[in-house]
Amino acid sequence: MSKQNIVSPQCWTKLLCLAQSANDGNDGQSNQLMSKQDQKFVENAMAEAMHLTDPVRHMTKYIEQLKLIRNNDVDSVAEIVDNLEELICDIDCAADFCKLDGLVEVIRLLKSNCDPIRCEMARLIPLLAQNNPYVQNVMLETDLLLYLLNALEEINASEDLLMKVLSALSSVVRGHEKTFKQSVLSPKRSREDRVCIPESSRYSSFKSSQQSSSNYNKHSNQCCT
Repeated sequence: MSKQNIVSPQCWTKLLCLAQSANDGNDGQSNQLMSKQDQKFVENAMAEAMHLTDPVRHMTKYIEQLKLIRNNDVDSVAEIVDNLEELICDIDCAADFCKLDGLVEVIRLLKSNCDPIRCEMARLIPLLAQNNPYVQNVMLETDLLLYLLNALEEINASEDLLMKVLSALSSVVRGHEKTFKQSVLSPKRSREDRVCIPESSRYSSFKSSQQSSSNYNKHSNQCCT
């Protein structure tokens, strides 16, 4: 994140000194209450830290910035995406991002005529959807899946865009039966494409991705414990 989001080092130094001086061990007495002035400083320092590190506050700010983006403002988009990446990799933050209508702006910019901007937006989809059923459900209610499928058929799409769209599409359907089936049975797919893929193969592919997701979650739980 930007430097303005970092709590002043002087605040942390002062807080550490206060914590250490609460009882220096020289007088053998129990911990003493801090003075009113010190209490006020600690309260302000903690309030500042919580305010500056509040993910919802930052996501709201970045979403508002996305709303102002128009075509060809690639540098601004890249900076916003870099900042959002640090937040939405958290499952709860990804869900909050969607609740704040951030996905609406992502889809809007995905549909722009500027490939670099579309690439930047496509970077966010895997972070939002990966192993996150809530976000996958939200995406299912939008036209994102259809757009991603359409993008793969674009003749003039860059290789970079196609790779990012493919990664985004994979994350949206992985381990999520409804989106997987919708992608396979999409009306944009030709009848021949749908017929040549046996139903058993489709189901096997879904179960394989579902198992991978399950193994990932088990591994994450073991790490947490």
